Amino acid sequence: MSNLKPDSDHAIKFDIKKDQAEILRTIKTIFNRHNLGLTDVQSNEASVYYYLLINNFPINIQEITKKSLLPFNIRSVKTLKKGRDILLKTGFIAQILTQDMNDNNMNRFDNDYLPANPIIIWNEIENLLDAKTRNFRKDHAKVLEDQFINTFKNHGFLGNFGDNGCITILYSSRWFTYTILNNLNIPENKNMDMMLSGLRSFDTERIDSYRKMLSNKKFAIRALFDPTNYIINTEELDELKNSTAKSTKDFGDKLNSVNEFEEGKLKREKEFEELIKITKEFEDGLKREKESEFKIKITEELENMIKITKRFEDRLESAKKFEDRLESAKNLTNEKEFRGKKFLGKIEIRYPKANYSTSRRVIFDKMAIDAKKLLPFTRAEPSYVGMIYLNDENINFLRHNFNALWEGSTTITSLSSL
Repeated sequence: MSNLKPDSDHAIKFDIKKDQAEILRTIKTIFNRHNLGLTDVQSNEASVYYYLLINNFPINIQEITKKSLLPFNIRSVKTLKKGRDILLKTGFIAQILTQDMNDNNMNRFDNDYLPANPIIIWNEIENLLDAKTRNFRKDHAKVLEDQFINTFKNHGFLGNFGDNGCITILYSSRWFTYTILNNLNIPENKNMDMMLSGLRSFDTERIDSYRKMLSNKKFAIRALFDPTNYIINTEELDELKNSTAKSTKDFGDKLNSVNEFEEGKLKREKEFEELIKITKEFEDGLKREKESEFKIKITEELENMIKITKRFEDRLESAKKFEDRLESAKNLTNEKEFRGKKFLGKIEIRYPKANYSTSRRVIFDKMAIDAKKLLPFTRAEPSYVGMIYLNDENINFLRHNFNALWEGSTTITSLSSL
């Protein structure tokens, strides 16, 4: 079991509150608006577990289900765990990795999970709601945030991280982004250094979070990322074009050969009609065999061409998304105000000059988090394992390494500048 414990003053016993039903409906609204593809039952399961994790941490699933006090007909340990697994997969919670992960004791406290701040999740979807619904649900989202901070501290983690001030977690890209956005709002954090594999955190729908932060305080953001996966190799493109042209020509030549064969066959049929009749059965069998081999070979070549083209199209799509995110980040660096408030902070984006693949890492003044992408790279979420650091010594060490890389980096303007 995890050693994480809430402060005794913050521990809240399970109790049905007057506004619990509406808070749960607000959570469900948030999840539904994120278009997660959940059924109504799955949305119920996820909403209840998320509520319990924030409002009743640490969760003793067995005891709570015995009380039969849960809404949406949630009555079993199995059902609650389904909700938990949905949240982990979709990135609204992260899992703490402990030494006793094989513990099957049903009475254990289910406190090996850390939720994303509900107000950050809310911020992404509030503009998708009509004004009346938005104003009504926003108050409930704020209640959830207050309880989140009460339980997990403002940075999103409990204070007891052991002697080394760090803990290992399994999480998704979405949870990682939410954690960044949450820590931008903490007063003690005035600097953020990012080592990223891409620029997903600068998606259009998240830019306003940076704008709010930059307009509220003097906050310096330095982003260092590895552009390798977004560079379009012109030699690779030429090779693809030549390969496609050659395959197309070969395919045409083979079709011409078939046509010539058919024409010759018709001529021979007229000249040697009797002979053809005698050998027709043999010829038909031979023709079917040759056609089968030919079709198989052509099919394989075409399938290979399709795969090559699809890989290239994926690279182009990734490059397009990267350019959009880069443009959003560049615009942000040039902006001077947000909603009438002048920017007090600044942001700068660079990439390493040396052929160096950066790890996924974010360093604040009071917290740092890193990650390694789990193999295979096509793995479903959660797909990252990393460490959370709250110890000053560890944070300073990571920042020292970042500074060394930053000194040898270059400002990026577009993909063509790489």
